[in-house]
Amino acid sequence: RGERVTLPDGTAVEPQQVLGAPRRGCKVVYCTDTRPCPNAMELARDADLLIYEGTFDHCLAARAWGKGHSTVVQAAEIARAAGVKRLLLTHISPRYEDAAMLQQQAAAVFPHVLIAEDLLEVPLRD
Repeated sequence: RGERVTLPDGTAVEPQQVLGAPRRGCKVVYCTDTRPCPNAMELARDADLLIYEGTFDHCLAARAWGKGHSTVVQAAEIARAAGVKRLLLTHISPRYEDAAMLQQQAAAVFPHVLIAEDLLEVPLRD
């Protein structure tokens, strides 16, 4: 906590002996089973990684809304407006055997987008 610690033998350990300079942590936000909403936007604000559902392509926006989901374009719009560094799309409908078109739609709005897949590793720091 940045305070002096006195050991049982009386030795004092000062914070500067054991602490480095303060550094920013990483912010990871996970939103799924949601329509675009102000709370998701606020939660995602300045995140290093936003994991957000992109259940449908943009052509199915009405269907997404009716089912309480988001399109990949809506997810990208949230990522852009919230100022996130990277977007990871998940909760993709099984109707899409190839998610390349979904990634292209999202990337047209927010370029730093990936599609989640099993065993994908996403580093949090560049």
